[in-house]
Amino acid sequence: MLIDLRLFASHGLLILGLTLGLLLIKGSVVALLVKWRGSDGETAWRSGLALSQGGEFCFALMAQMQQHKLMPADLGGLLLATTFCSMLVTPLLLRAAPRIAARLHRKPNDEAKLEEISALNAGLQGHVVICGYGRVGQSIGRFLHNAQQPYIALDNDPVRVQEAAAGESSVHYGDSRRGELLAAVGFERARLLVIAVDKTDIALLILKEARRLNPSVPILVRTRDDSQWAELKAAGANEVVPELLESSLMLASHALIMLGLPAHQVQERVDQVRHDRYRLLHRFYPGAEDEEN
Repeated sequence: MLIDLRLFASHGLLILGLTLGLLLIKGSVVALLVKWRGSDGETAWRSGLALSQGGEFCFALMAQMQQHKLMPADLGGLLLATTFCSMLVTPLLLRAAPRIAARLHRKPNDEAKLEEISALNAGLQGHVVICGYGRVGQSIGRFLHNAQQPYIALDNDPVRVQEAAAGESSVHYGDSRRGELLAAVGFERARLLVIAVDKTDIALLILKEARRLNPSVPILVRTRDDSQWAELKAAGANEVVPELLESSLMLASHALIMLGLPAHQVQERVDQVRHDRYRLLHRFYPGAEDEEN
């Protein structure tokens, strides 16, 4: 079935209104269903925005209705044009969905959540704040727990936080770059901040915001490599630990011991590399794959 392009010229505003109505109504219904199934508000709105457009099934349904004369031809043409327009804006909606969903979800809930988080952590003093509760953050948290050191962890993955919160009361959902969230977990009273997020650019933003709130607290930053080591140090990090270097040092130390070198000599070599502020990776020769990454 073809869409008569003359409809866009004669009923452009009507088609635009119907398209917006379709996106709003269907998106809201999908979001409510996803929310009713137990997902958080942001996930619900993202799902609603991603599925708000009309689908190919509408074309088949309109064709059958017109074939059996169950719908006037003019009305069928308008509905087909509306569905077509809603499908055209789908790529834009998919790209903008995370930001729109975050704004829609943030309005009524974030202030209440911040107040709740602040109330829960009002009595904490001298604790550790961990930004990023992935593989590295969870390992640090377990070490702190075993050492009986209080800590609060923040992560922006709702699934991870939901699973962690089932067994740990010290994990909260949120963006660590937000100063009000850091304040809600008592960052001004913290003894140490550990930034364990995957992306160095995000770690740098968290670091700058943290230094604005608390210029004196020690900050430990985990990075993938040392490519932005100087920038992180200049922004106020007390220690920067490149993950790739530490794994390289561990492998190198095992290799040297397996080759028969005394353990104390191997430890001295490893300590010297760390003392030289990771000079080993400053002479690293990148390949084509490293440049792409």
